Amino acid sequence: MRLKFLLAALVLIVLATPADAAPILPLITSIAGMWAGQAVAGALVNAGIIAAGGFAAMAVTVGVATLVGMAVQMLMPPQRMDFPAVNYNPQQPVSYQERVYGIVRKGGVVGVSKFTRVPTTYPGKGRKREYRVYTVILAAHRVKGLLEWYVDNRLVTLNANSFVTEKPYDPVGDVGLRFYRGTQTQAADQMLVDSIPEWTAAHDMAGLAYVVARAKRLEDDNFNEIYPNGKPVIAPVIEGNDLILDPRTNTRGFTRNWALCFAHELVTYQGLQVDWDAVALEADICDQMVATGEGAARPRWRADGVFSTDQTFADIRAQFLIAADGFFYDTADGKVGFNAGRWMQPQITLTPADFISYQITETTDIDAADEYITRYIEPSNDYRETPSGTWKVRDGKARKEVKATLVSSHHQAIALAKRAAAMDHAQYRLTGVLKFIGLRLRGQRFVRFEDPDSGISFFLEVRKLSMGDSWMTWPIEGISTRPEDWLVAAAEFPPRPVYEKLESDSVIDPVDGFSVVAGPSTSGSAMLVSSWAEQDGSYRQRLRYSVAGAEQWQVVDVPKGSTRHEQPGLLDGAAYEWQIRNVRNGKVSPWSATITVTAIADTIGPPALTSFTATGGSEQVELTFGTPNSARFDATRIYRGTSAIFADAIVVRTEYGTPNTIDSWTDTGLAAGTYWYWAEPINASGVAGPRGTPRSVSVT
Repeated sequence: MRLKFLLAALVLIVLATPADAAPILPLITSIAGMWAGQAVAGALVNAGIIAAGGFAAMAVTVGVATLVGMAVQMLMPPQRMDFPAVNYNPQQPVSYQERVYGIVRKGGVVGVSKFTRVPTTYPGKGRKREYRVYTVILAAHRVKGLLEWYVDNRLVTLNANSFVTEKPYDPVGDVGLRFYRGTQTQAADQMLVDSIPEWTAAHDMAGLAYVVARAKRLEDDNFNEIYPNGKPVIAPVIEGNDLILDPRTNTRGFTRNWALCFAHELVTYQGLQVDWDAVALEADICDQMVATGEGAARPRWRADGVFSTDQTFADIRAQFLIAADGFFYDTADGKVGFNAGRWMQPQITLTPADFISYQITETTDIDAADEYITRYIEPSNDYRETPSGTWKVRDGKARKEVKATLVSSHHQAIALAKRAAAMDHAQYRLTGVLKFIGLRLRGQRFVRFEDPDSGISFFLEVRKLSMGDSWMTWPIEGISTRPEDWLVAAAEFPPRPVYEKLESDSVIDPVDGFSVVAGPSTSGSAMLVSSWAEQDGSYRQRLRYSVAGAEQWQVVDVPKGSTRHEQPGLLDGAAYEWQIRNVRNGKVSPWSATITVTAIADTIGPPALTSFTATGGSEQVELTFGTPNSARFDATRIYRGTSAIFADAIVVRTEYGTPNTIDSWTDTGLAAGTYWYWAEPINASGVAGPRGTPRSVSVT
């Protein structure tokens, strides 16, 4: 029998004594059987109760057209808005499942815990050391992987034997860690099998992402210094659920895309239906690259966070909507829909004739704040809850905070702060009762209001729409908005706060002389070579790199004393972002400024074309060229201009071919006149060889 921890609740045993707690196998086994044979009742059941109760109740409250704007101003604010716990491994009788989206740093509940004596293979061999062996459950589903280890709030690395290397831990055996993704094929951890008699190879924990920790028992005189929390608290940075559907490619995998994560939550955990074509459109919006104010571009809307099965659908929905300034509604065919925050040109114009009654007030809320910040998760601050830069509306001291638990990008946090300010300081506020036209507003976030008699005209953001006593009346509430409220220009971004590591007892110097250049090809893939000046001998260097804009960092710890790192296996033609920092005893310097370099598998261009001719005709030019006899040749790039100045020419064709042949291409649809053409051979990486002299030709 395979032990299953995929329960509506993870049930743990309270330790009998600090020294030796009985394993929880019998209790878990009985619950696993219950899970397989019958439903788990009560608050621990997720989708059924929420779909039947939470969403349905909300639909009754606000009518058929369930429209929710930015959740910052929802009439019923969520009761739970929790940031992931980064310094917490609770050990309690009952815990709820957790699910993880995107990249987060988190702890988890302790599943099993037992003291055991383990033979050592380190200095002092032949002895047995006493360890506490325990598991930390990170997610109740499969995850993509683990990016960084944190132990007791310290960023650490593991040696080849999976033991933490940084002080105050002894690298020959104080703290050992092993990570399991939660795959269906993962094997039972051998340390647990060896330590707990009841634990067998069948107990593979399939479907649970977890860590097995092994902490050496210490003497009393240094216990509190090394284990300030009683035992090492494990809270790594992980990449979450990797079974999320992307309807654009019909594949499942890991993503931080807000729309895809939200759709997964709605369908998989809440039991609702969505229009996958509409989800694909929203996913494209979320992937749009936008300015950050720091010289880089990033995807517009992401989701990085954690939910548990004791949270209501209203809480979960609110956190998702806040994260992307989202808009939520139901559809005529019984599905639910949503929009990521953005300006959309209104399709409907309302006039006074469309209302039974309405009222417009032109005044700013007297309680509106002067400045706005968003509290979010900042990776550069050890993935802690962090205030964003301040969005100032006017001089003053009144401040409003937006709490965005799924946001881990500063540019996203600022976009939310700007929107919160725009809503509080909207010029117009409208309340009224629409006639039957209200039915057409289902799913419409924006409409235009026009009153020719008063001259009032503005874009209206719908904040609430409900059906009245019949389909003929529709109460509506909204505020005026402007297209510029929905995107932050690069010059508008306020600076980030300075993140201070209060626990540091020394200053870690930043890395000097960091550079990244293209290296030689490795089996057809590209290589980038990073180098840096020699650092203080007490430091190690930690690199990280990511495809530009993706922020899905791969971390590399280089050997102590190194000043160079070669990274093969990169995508040819892709731009990569690189950063570096110094590390010493679990403390780190800030990441360096980002260096962006394009990876090129072949840096040497092919030889020149052997021939190139251009023949003019009626509305067309025929180009003939001889390709070089070189394995580096891949294609011919052709430029066209209306003068002999190459800088004014444009690429009109990339003609792929084979080496040592005569090739041709005809440029058609040309107006009468004189044209100039250039041609150059390129290799598979797009690196050009010699460009020949231009050919001028007349077209009739």
